[in-house]
Amino acid sequence: MFCPKCGKETDASGKFCQWCGADTVGPIVASLGMLIIVIPWVYFAGFESSRSQATPGKVLVHAVVTDLDGDRVSFARATLRHFGKFISLLIIFIGFLMIAFTKKKQGLHDKIGGCLVLRQD
Repeated sequence: MFCPKCGKETDASGKFCQWCGADTVGPIVASLGMLIIVIPWVYFAGFESSRSQATPGKVLVHAVVTDLDGDRVSFARATLRHFGKFISLLIIFIGFLMIAFTKKKQGLHDKIGGCLVLRQD
């Protein structure tokens, strides 16, 4: 592993660079955060708020994400929907099970974001 500050090769088991003392774990944690949180958020919120109103997978099954009036959702609303999925997961998937029992077939994340997922014919 190379130090992000001085560029010298460091011991991979150490938390700090033995040459300059820089933290070598921080950049790794930041990279993981980018992969786990930021990229999926931009992917889902970006596609669902786009003109197609769907991710590529939803396009294949002819599903679109709309607001409660059937209009395209904003990036902010799609963001709320995306992060609402984490709440649905944290409560033992109950947020996803709600889909089977609600009148408009909305999960907790859909209710949080004020969204509907509709089949497009």
